[in-house]
Amino acid sequence: MDKKKRSRTYNRPLMIVLIIGILYIVYQFISLEISYHKLVAQRDRLTAELSEKKIYYENLQSNVANAQSDKYIEELAKKYLGLIRADEKILILKQPAEPEQ
Repeated sequence: MDKKKRSRTYNRPLMIVLIIGILYIVYQFISLEISYHKLVAQRDRLTAELSEKKIYYENLQSNVANAQSDKYIEELAKKYLGLIRADEKILILKQPAEPEQ
């Protein structure tokens, strides 16, 4: 009977330490999983942002390539300065007035 009592008291601190160790390992595992999922989401976001930047860069490269052409300069003059060629005709469309009620 004395041996049973002694083995129980010996196992209790060991069980407490073992439970604390298991809880610590589970906590570490969960925190690593959370960090992993955050990093995966960040990687996906950065990958999407990188593809957008690549498209923007390609558009800029094409604009730089076209910057010296006469056609591109003419388009910019029409768009931003409102200039036209001497032989062009401008059509101004009138919108019908709304009937008063």
